[in-house]
Amino acid sequence: MASSGIGLYSPELSRFYLLDDLVSGVANESFVFGVASGWQALAGDWDNHGDDTVGLYDPDAGKFFLKDTLTGGVADYAFRFGPAGALNWQAVNGDWDGDGGDGVGLYDPSSGTLFLKNDLSAGGADFTFRYGPKGNAGWQVITGDWDKDGDDSVGLYDPVSSTFYLKNELSAGAADYTFRFGPRNAGWEAITGDWDGDGDDSVGLYDPETGTFYTKNDLGAGAADDVVRFGPSGSVGWQAISGDWETVADPTGQAVNIFHLQEIEDEVVTLPGTLVEGPQLMWGYTPHGEDTHGNGVPVEDLVDFLTTITGLDLTELGLIDNDGVGPFDNLTSIVLELEGELEMGDVETGDLTLTFEDGTVLTFLTD
Repeated sequence: MASSGIGLYSPELSRFYLLDDLVSGVANESFVFGVASGWQALAGDWDNHGDDTVGLYDPDAGKFFLKDTLTGGVADYAFRFGPAGALNWQAVNGDWDGDGGDGVGLYDPSSGTLFLKNDLSAGGADFTFRYGPKGNAGWQVITGDWDKDGDDSVGLYDPVSSTFYLKNELSAGAADYTFRFGPRNAGWEAITGDWDGDGDDSVGLYDPETGTFYTKNDLGAGAADDVVRFGPSGSVGWQAISGDWETVADPTGQAVNIFHLQEIEDEVVTLPGTLVEGPQLMWGYTPHGEDTHGNGVPVEDLVDFLTTITGLDLTELGLIDNDGVGPFDNLTSIVLELEGELEMGDVETGDLTLTFEDGTVLTFLTD
């Protein structure tokens, strides 16, 4: 499972700066999105493709603007949620229903009320509950999967005492985790992420005066596990965000560009990067990795994919050499014509056909 990276948003420039890993250095991605204003930055998996992208919330209009790609340009989702002109309300996002994609939310600090929405559209909240103090206490709302159950819940950070209060359920009541982390009353920003890639989220802090992130792998007091310098010193007003900016090949889950297999009568067809409906088997791949070929398929992933699905010895068939290298550049489709039912690693009979952009077609009998 991929670990979270960090990022910064400059409202003055309306520019995002994203760092893939918790290692000090220059941004891996930088782009302008939105307008220079008092908008709030977000980061989430809006399209349920396994990686995070960015978004903005305009409190003047009560409107969200979300992007599916780490680029500038027009928002892929734009919708109103919450009251216009509520300038002190805080925008959040999270996978509230555990479906893999993030929804949005708002926190009203004056009443200590959260309003959370599962889908990216206008309408009423799916969850509404009180949590935390009333009266604009200056607390910051955060979200994450604290208990590794697959859906996100909420938390609050009190910067005066530097105390976190985290909830496992989307409901009112006492915090499930309470702990101190970081200096008191320092003006730092709270962030969250899966810093160690173990499947659950923990907390972090950003010091805008020094441009330093402090992240913690467990939900408890103590020293930071990672300390990362990123961004300019004296960046007061910049907003810290976090997300999984990179898509990592994962045979058990979705990725940005994925092989989807769909069984249509007696034929199973997959097109890299193409979404299909119906029964599917998926194999993720990294679209922008250094070792990608043709349409972005790393050779080792394609080898594993074909081996898992067909049980074929690809070296024996001459598809790859002993070093695992094969003629996979410009692959456009894979077709399995089956006589029986499709089962992972157990294709009894049928033909495997690989088609390439130059018109080459390779067909292999799988029985």
